Amino acid sequence: MFDTGEAFSIVRCRGCGHVYVNPRPTPQEILRYYPQDYGPHHNAAEKQASGAADASRETPVYLSRGVRATPGLRRAYYWLTESRDVVFPDRPGRRHPPPRVLELGCSDGDYLRQLQERGWECVGLEPAARPAERARQRGLDVHCGVLEPGMFEPASFDAVCAWHVIEHLHEPRQVLQEVARILRPGGELLLSLPNYGCWEPHVFGEYWYVNQPPIHLQHFTPRSLRRLLQNCGFEEIEILHQRNLSNVVGSVALWLRDKKLLAGLAQRLFRYPDRPTLAGQLALAIPARVLAACRQGGRITVRARRRAE
Repeated sequence: MFDTGEAFSIVRCRGCGHVYVNPRPTPQEILRYYPQDYGPHHNAAEKQASGAADASRETPVYLSRGVRATPGLRRAYYWLTESRDVVFPDRPGRRHPPPRVLELGCSDGDYLRQLQERGWECVGLEPAARPAERARQRGLDVHCGVLEPGMFEPASFDAVCAWHVIEHLHEPRQVLQEVARILRPGGELLLSLPNYGCWEPHVFGEYWYVNQPPIHLQHFTPRSLRRLLQNCGFEEIEILHQRNLSNVVGSVALWLRDKKLLAGLAQRLFRYPDRPTLAGQLALAIPARVLAACRQGGRITVRARRRAE
């Protein structure tokens, strides 16, 4: 996908069945494999300047006079576009100080700002210097780096969130164990990640959009992730299949690009996963919902709670 000029192998463990990149770059080497235009490291303004669809122009469609005058159309819009890709932690009951949340891989802090508006005290960790600095300029408490053992006090957070992070980790078990240590008993962990247990990797093979070697080091199925979370001290694990076909669009784009077919279409499709258009979301909403209902979503959202002591 990123045209590194190098070859990487994705292998399956014969013992537990886990799928991962092997061999892999070291933690010191891995950052050089992230391209300058890596989507999560760019804010909305940069995406718009680079030719992305402007969500601020598309979203108000449901606010137009004609839509408002049509009974049920606005509700249908929300039903079609609700993808489950981002959810919010349950806020504990009223108390002072406010509940505290940590986001791993927070980029420039859009999600943290939403949590802040909901009454959370927010802390973020972002390994890339540029988005971390943007988050700090927005007044957020964001540190440039990764979660290290002993960085925070035990039971010092009510929730920890990590959106499309765990697949990037060299040692996901160690990180999840540290997350369990810094969460209070009953505290909530929220994750999202690609689903290797669905139909997509079997159909698209090397063209599967979220293979992304070497930056996606780990490939989890719902079963392997549930087992890992249980071993790290979590319970009440809920796995939601996202209503999202971005992987499929990106995979088709990669295949077209490799076969040198329909270059213009391939480029437009290739941009879609990071910069989805409203028209695309609406067009793909029904098949995405059907696949999610069949537990075949290409991306999953996970809720879990730290086991009570």
